Amino acid sequence: MVYIYKTVLISNPRKLWLTPVRVECHLDTRALMLSITEKISDKLQLPELEKRTVVMKDGTYEQVPYVGPVKIDFGNWSRFCCAFVLGLHP
Repeated sequence: MVYIYKTVLISNPRKLWLTPVRVECHLDTRALMLSITEKISDKLQLPELEKRTVVMKDGTYEQVPYVGPVKIDFGNWSRFCCAFVLGLHP
């Protein structure tokens, strides 16, 4: 398992006038989904698309908001995706 920590810009591509959020994030090379905090979701005014069930680290199941779209910029690389909203703090 390889963990990488990098600074990325997260933004709302539908509301370009909002300032992107710069975050130091933990990238897992095996990860398939993005998760962000409620604070980031609120700041970027990301709409909730639906609730999704996720398995937490302790094995419990929770219904969490699934928001998007989200744009992620890192160097000269950018991607669009959606994100799970997990927790209040980074």
